[in-house]
Amino acid sequence: MENGSLRIICERPSALAAKNIPILPLHLNMAMEQPETTPEKPKRTPSMAMVYNLSMGLLWTFMGVLFLGHERFGIPLAVGPGLSGFFGGACIVYGLLRLWRGIQSAIR
Repeated sequence: MENGSLRIICERPSALAAKNIPILPLHLNMAMEQPETTPEKPKRTPSMAMVYNLSMGLLWTFMGVLFLGHERFGIPLAVGPGLSGFFGGACIVYGLLRLWRGIQSAIR
């Protein structure tokens, strides 16, 4: 910064108004000097979102089935049957919702 501009920033607003210098808050001065150049994020295509929703729906549903039927499949779990049943049911419900969302995006 030059000495003159530093002096202008440090002076009181009344002194600046007497010199006919426009008074703006510092954050507005900085915003006016720098153009906004935010890079745009690439948009996901609808088919990618559909594939993602369908695959995640299948994965969550499969995990729910494993948690609910872990005794039938011979998979030992370190949690009780109540917790595995609750979590398995929640996984199935969430997986079915994700599948429904993927199917709805395919229809549109």
